[in-house]
Amino acid sequence: CSFECSICNKSFLRKATLVQQIVSHTNNRPYQCYICMKSFQRKYNFNVHLRTHTDSRPFKCYLCNKSFKQKNVLRYHLLTHTDSRPYKCEICNKSFCKKSVLSNHLLTHTDSRPFKCEICNKSFRRKCNSNGHLLTHSDSRPFTCEICNKDFCKKSVLSKHIFTPTDSRQF
Repeated sequence: CSFECSICNKSFLRKATLVQQIVSHTNNRPYQCYICMKSFQRKYNFNVHLRTHTDSRPFKCYLCNKSFKQKNVLRYHLLTHTDSRPYKCEICNKSFCKKSVLSNHLLTHTDSRPFKCEICNKSFRRKCNSNGHLLTHSDSRPFTCEICNKDFCKKSVLSKHIFTPTDSRQF
C-alpha cells in the first residue's frame, strides 16, 4: 500500500509522509520563531531552529566530547575522525569527506555570486550567506553581549565582538 501526492506524483509508504509532502507544496508556515521571526512548515525544523538561539548542545561526540546543536552536524563531525576524504577538488587537489562540502568548496573557484541582496545589491555565492546578510538590514538584534550589553543581529557577529581584544572593540 502506498500513498501518492496528487501534486507531484511522488509515492510514500506512510500517510503522514504524504501529508508532509502536500504541505511542502504550500506556503503555509505555522511555526514562527519569536526571536528572529523565521517561520517553518514542520514542527521538527522549528524545534531544531530554536536551539540556534540557545547554548543547548545535546548531541555529543563520543570520541572527543565536542557537542553540537544538531544531530546531522554531529554525524558530519564524526567523519572528521576518519582519514576518509574521497571527494577531491580537481582545481586545487583539496579533498573532503562529504560531496556537499566539495560542492560548496567549488564555489570558491568561481566569480559567480547569484544571490543578491534586494536592499543593498551585495551579492553572495550561497543563499544561506545572503539570508544571513539580510539580518543586518533588520531592526531585530536578539544577541546581546553580556559584557557591554551591546545588541547584535547575528550570533556570529556577537562572537566576533566577544573575541576582539577589548582595546580595539567598538562600543
